Amino acid sequence: MVTRWLHLPERKKNNKGSMLIMVIMIVAIIGILVTILYGMSLLNFQMKYTDETAKNTFYDAESALDEVRAGLQVEVSDAITNAYIRTMESYSQLTEEERDTQFKSEYVRNLREAIRETGDSSKYSTHHLSGYLVKTRYDESTEIGARISSSNNALRITEQGIILEDVEVTYYGVQDYVSYIKTDIVLNFPEIDFTQAASIPKLTTYSMIANTQFSATGTKADVEGNVYWGKSGSNGGTVIDNSDITLKQSADSTTKASLITGGDINISNKASFIADNVELWADNIELAGSDLDISGVSYLKDDLVVANNKGLDGARIPSDLKISGDYYGYGSPATAVLAESVQEADIEASPADYSSAILVNGAHTKVDLSGLDALMLAGSSYIQTTGQSGANVSGITNKDTAMGESLAIKSSQTAYLVPTGCVAPESENGGMNPMPATQYNKLVQEMGKDKLVDFNTVVPEYGDSLSSMGVNSYQPAYYRLNNNVSMVYLFMKFDTQADANNFFERYYSIAKNRSALDGKLDAYTSQLKLPDLDTMADNTRFYYNGNILVNDGSTDSFYINKLQSVTSEEQSYLAATQAEYQDSFTALNKKLIRDYTQLSAEEKSNDVYGNLVNGFSSADNKYNIPAGSKKVFISSGTENYAAVVVNDNYTITSNKISGTDMEGNTIANAELNVVISSGNVIVQSDFEGLIIAKGTITIKNRDDGSSSYQLKSSPTKTAIALSAANQEGVTAAKYLKGDVALINGVNDDEEGSEIKISDLITYDNWQKN
Repeated sequence: MVTRWLHLPERKKNNKGSMLIMVIMIVAIIGILVTILYGMSLLNFQMKYTDETAKNTFYDAESALDEVRAGLQVEVSDAITNAYIRTMESYSQLTEEERDTQFKSEYVRNLREAIRETGDSSKYSTHHLSGYLVKTRYDESTEIGARISSSNNALRITEQGIILEDVEVTYYGVQDYVSYIKTDIVLNFPEIDFTQAASIPKLTTYSMIANTQFSATGTKADVEGNVYWGKSGSNGGTVIDNSDITLKQSADSTTKASLITGGDINISNKASFIADNVELWADNIELAGSDLDISGVSYLKDDLVVANNKGLDGARIPSDLKISGDYYGYGSPATAVLAESVQEADIEASPADYSSAILVNGAHTKVDLSGLDALMLAGSSYIQTTGQSGANVSGITNKDTAMGESLAIKSSQTAYLVPTGCVAPESENGGMNPMPATQYNKLVQEMGKDKLVDFNTVVPEYGDSLSSMGVNSYQPAYYRLNNNVSMVYLFMKFDTQADANNFFERYYSIAKNRSALDGKLDAYTSQLKLPDLDTMADNTRFYYNGNILVNDGSTDSFYINKLQSVTSEEQSYLAATQAEYQDSFTALNKKLIRDYTQLSAEEKSNDVYGNLVNGFSSADNKYNIPAGSKKVFISSGTENYAAVVVNDNYTITSNKISGTDMEGNTIANAELNVVISSGNVIVQSDFEGLIIAKGTITIKNRDDGSSSYQLKSSPTKTAIALSAANQEGVTAAKYLKGDVALINGVNDDEEGSEIKISDLITYDNWQKN
């Protein structure tokens, strides 16, 4: 059978356009995926940006809190320093437990005074804490930055320390992001060991010890490190004449440089003295036709006098005074009697020497005290009549007379003259003040000295008698006008300082007197500025015993301020503090230490040189240094440091010296770092180390007339030079009393301790959002 295939027509397929559709679908799917991925990336970026912004805002809040913490570290450091000094001043009078208690009490008092709310010591000031903010401070224009607040700004004292409760830091960031931190800040008590007394000075921190006087005339020098610049007496103290002198702390030191002098600091004849961040102790400062700029802490037993000089052309040279930091004019006859180191008979003989005030006694001077953080003027100004020339008139012994101002201009003295109507009003020779000595002699002969002044006569301009204003005696004084004529002045003596203050306020309230005094004040000072008077009110950090006149230099208004009102507790504290300063000043001028009780009877009768340096005469020839000779001590090794001990005057013309070391090696150019002299020392070279002179240290121009010296302390080089031995095994330190301790500044068995300030500031009850 034959099979036949059927040839049917083929069915045709049309696939045109399918590929295009597929491509479109794939592209669409890819686009959707890209969009989803892009959206997810954008969302992730936004989430990360939001998270980063929130974190930055939070960290900015933490940064603000760090700035507050840094500011509090400064306050804590200052509080520790002040509390330690105050405790050491009364070290021997306290048990170990009492020392710890007093330290903590002073620590709390200093910190509370620094950060408390005005008028409420149980609260801390959020405004004060905000003052620590620098980088994170809130900017009103951008509305970005940190603000400090508190719902309960309690300042609480616990066994742990001081707690600042509920400190709130709110940081306002960009795009209205806000971060908030709330915490208690704890200012912990530091651990202090008071088992060792600070009875030995560390001499290596000093650059100069001038036992009698420090003198600079027509020179220029930068001085670093601690200095002792002369004891009291007519040829003692510090003299800076037509010179530019700068004193500051050593570059490697974190503490203020100390300037101690038992006498006056006299700055005159266009001189310039800058004491940069120093602790200054002096009897008086007398500024005449020169510039003085002091920052740090100043302690004055007596007065600060601002005057002027006459130039070669006869013109007056004004003075420019600027003091910032703390100024303690602690002298007061009423509180000096409480000091162990002061004899009551000395106070009675010359109360003006124990009365701290500021007296402006020169035309067109500038006095800027606006940068002070603390001001104490514990005494009042005195009308100085002692030492005036002229024949003794009818038995008059000139005595200084107290005024009613703690800060005064010289022309105010006329306010204290006995009114003419009270001078022997019924006498033919009365009714004058002042009067020629011849008239005064006739009046005494007629009336007798006890009846020259009528204290019960009513003075018309006051509407009261002298007696009712606290005046029941007078002080006569004479002045010589020329070789043939002397004038006699009768000054009022007040029963109390408050009477003198009240009288001057009454005197100043009379229009003609006020106008006259304001005019004279304007002539004396082109500027007399103090810190803001509202800040000074009711604050023992700004204590003044008498009235104060102020000329701020920008207006014609002058102000008078009465004696501050202080509580009996504050008065007791001030009195004790002033007495402690008297004792500290004495101790510093005996042995360069602050604790008077640590001095032996022999040390109290000695001066600084006598308490630090042994004599040079010895029966053992290896220690003996005959008059007019010297010994040189040079350290061995690659770096040679040298000391010279000379039983004579000495001139430093170079900071290099030649000699032999302990092994007999000749050293040609050792660095001279220590000079100990039984006479005077003249400096005509840069010098790094310590100079001790029994007499005067003088900075003098070189032979070519040039001068610009760098004089620095160097604890390391000084210690090495003092410890260097000669071939006989003798060191320069052997000529110092207590040689090892004086080099180290501690007792042999004393162990020091380090306080890390940052560890004393901690947080408690931390909250954040």
